[in-house]
Amino acid sequence: MPAQHENNNERLTLKYLRDHYAVLYKTANVFVDQNQATKRGHVANAIFACTDSKNSFFIASLHTQQSERLAKLLINYKKNGLSKFRFLLAFVVLIASLLAGKQLEHWAFVFIMPVVVTIATFVIHSLLEEKGLKRKINKVADQLKKQPANEQWLSMSVSSICFRNNLMASYLLHSLEARGIGLVTVGKRSKVIVMQRPKTTVCRKGDFISHYASETTIRKALLNEQYLKVA
Repeated sequence: MPAQHENNNERLTLKYLRDHYAVLYKTANVFVDQNQATKRGHVANAIFACTDSKNSFFIASLHTQQSERLAKLLINYKKNGLSKFRFLLAFVVLIASLLAGKQLEHWAFVFIMPVVVTIATFVIHSLLEEKGLKRKINKVADQLKKQPANEQWLSMSVSSICFRNNLMASYLLHSLEARGIGLVTVGKRSKVIVMQRPKTTVCRKGDFISHYASETTIRKALLNEQYLKVA
């Protein structure tokens, strides 16, 4: 079932972005292909290539490979927040501190030390766990930047409702925005929603198509005004 959901996500996103660029650049000649490798070995789940308003080659990349992993992270945080293990750990530390304080036979170690140590343990564990989740999000965002393109997209199979009052979802948007990456979500009702638009960048030398292993095929398709659909 998850695999079917992912395939549906990719299919709907492909159609949405293909139509988006067709309207944006007023062309029916949008080259769409899946699993395109760069010359450095990085793979984009899909690319969209066409000629822009300045008659220059334009290419956008789509990443869906980490969709399920990110969706689980956001949904779990939305429902449960951080793990319950931090409460158990804090309780164990409290008991251990009380026992240690009694052996030292001093009121400060009995009444103050256990509270301070327990609170410190809870806060530190929470911060470290939150930092770990953010690191996972940043890792995915960094992987997307390895896919050279004028615009880069991440697609996720998750309802847009999951982004409401969700610290990790807000951080995901922040992390993607900092890298100029757009985000689209596909919910259970197969509705594609643009959560964030990408930043358009210009290749410093030539164009981004030259970074892909199938450069010749892409250029030929655009120059010959071929229209490839992948559904």
